[in-house]
Amino acid sequence: SWPRMWYQRNINKITWFSDMDYERLQNDYDLMLVNNKNLDKIDLVNYKVIREFPHREWFPENIYRNKNLADLTKFFMNTQERIKFKNFILYRDFESSIGSSDGTFLKSKNLENIE
Repeated sequence: SWPRMWYQRNINKITWFSDMDYERLQNDYDLMLVNNKNLDKIDLVNYKVIREFPHREWFPENIYRNKNLADLTKFFMNTQERIKFKNFILYRDFESSIGSSDGTFLKSKNLENIE
């Protein structure tokens, strides 16, 4: 749920569930933000899916993290390494895919239209 917990820290009428306590879920909430890996734990009969969203995303860091002097020398001496770095900076061309943990926004069918 991070970073949503921090952004919503001043909202009083909010309930947080971890992966372990979905049995406490009463299915009478107006709105829910659910990690997609937990959708199968919720009775969706009373809810409408509003939209899916990227809950968290992370970018490949292998091109710039944990580099040493030998890597820096290789970078300056190897044209292909410089091209990969340029493509990373200018075009966001990653060698591996962007990772993501996605979520779904659910609205109770009993709630008036909020869209």
